[in-house]
Amino acid sequence: GEVIKECALDKLVFSQTMQDYRTHNGIDISAEAGDEVLCYASGVVESVREDPLLGITVTVKHDYGLVTVYANLDPNLPSGITPGKQLAAGEVLGRVGNSALAEKAEQPHLHFEMLLHGAHIDPENELF
Repeated sequence: GEVIKECALDKLVFSQTMQDYRTHNGIDISAEAGDEVLCYASGVVESVREDPLLGITVTVKHDYGLVTVYANLDPNLPSGITPGKQLAAGEVLGRVGNSALAEKAEQPHLHFEMLLHGAHIDPENELF
């Protein structure tokens, strides 16, 4: 899908759901509810949790201090998506859902973040 909301680490963008301006630590990629979400690169599932604002979230730790975060997922994750699970690049780790309370007013999408050595980076610089 296309990027429908850019990463805004150092500026404020308007949130349709929250009706305010805030930073946005990742990008929102348009998709249909139920579309498969694929792992960016090989890595290990670090956590699976329900974030109060971002909904069902899977975090994957990769080599070189890189971490990817996949949020707004459907709660019915594929079997075996649990902490410690080794994933290959392109492996399905979930499906697009509507679980992010902070983004309910937005069209269906994947919220995707990248961190390098613990600091957020703009995923668009790495993906495109």
